[in-house]
Amino acid sequence: MRTILSITAAAALLAIAGPTAQAHTTAFGFIPQANGDVEFYIGTYDHGTPPQEGSLSISGVGTFAFDGLHTNTTAAALGLTAPDATYTENTSWGGPNIHFQSVTVGGLSSGSYSFDIAGMSSSHWVEISAFPFPITASVTVSSVVPEPSSLALLGMGVAGLAAARRRRRKASEESDNEA
Repeated sequence: MRTILSITAAAALLAIAGPTAQAHTTAFGFIPQANGDVEFYIGTYDHGTPPQEGSLSISGVGTFAFDGLHTNTTAAALGLTAPDATYTENTSWGGPNIHFQSVTVGGLSSGSYSFDIAGMSSSHWVEISAFPFPITASVTVSSVVPEPSSLALLGMGVAGLAAARRRRRKASEESDNEA
């Protein structure tokens, strides 16, 4: 009887406490891409409001506001002043409590950049004791080495086979002439 009572009490406690548990995740970061492009992102889960506040400052480049309103704006209007700096913004919602925003800054030369997200309300990181900003990103621009096309490789292979056949035929004719 005592076991049944403790199992029932544990089940009742779980039923009461279970629905009140909440998860809250906020992610900031960057993804280096080809040709000096860097994608900066902010993603949240179960925070209640879209993460459309605050700004991203990139040293040597400028400041970008994460507000979801810049889908048809020029890079110069955003203050992205690096040579050939471009950007794209993606705002998406994966459900009522999942939000993701990103901005891609292009045309960066090789070097070290630091970025900081400022002006966001503390509700985005209430339970975090040490917020790791600013973050430094190293951008290495590498040139893409073009690979030979398949047709060129096929042509070189056929030419090699023809040369080998010609050598064999010549060697065969010389041995026939000697005999």
